[in-house]
Amino acid sequence: MPKKEIIQVTPAAPNPNLSPATRFGNLVFVSGQTGRHPVTGEVGKDIREQTRNILERIKQILAAAGTSLDNVLTATTYVTRRDDVPAYNEEYAKYFPNNKPARTTGGVAELARAADRDHRHGLYPELTRRQAGTRRARAAGNTSASARSS
Repeated sequence: MPKKEIIQVTPAAPNPNLSPATRFGNLVFVSGQTGRHPVTGEVGKDIREQTRNILERIKQILAAAGTSLDNVLTATTYVTRRDDVPAYNEEYAKYFPNNKPARTTGGVAELARAADRDHRHGLYPELTRRQAGTRRARAAGNTSASARSS
């Protein structure tokens, strides 16, 4: 039976309470990421910039695990403002132009209240591996992902 392996990567403003990703066999599970820039740690000014920041953070994590966005199997995104979904979709499509992963997007009002303490917009993505995942705060949402590794 395969063992769980923690994927180590050091993006700006990491969450100390979680691992960036874990690998189990040929699957990688990426933790939710914030809309902070992967190098500077600054929060994106709007949903588009936050979405790009999240997906860039996920790309870094996937690269550290030896895979890429091309292998993402599923993505789950939570948004705090339904009005942000069209802009989120446009930016998301730039990262997944073909061979799109299965995806669920839902609104979560609780994230908006928590996010309002720190940020202006928020996106919380979660990608499943072949691997990827994100999370972000203030007025938008969260995304995570799962992917298959090579």
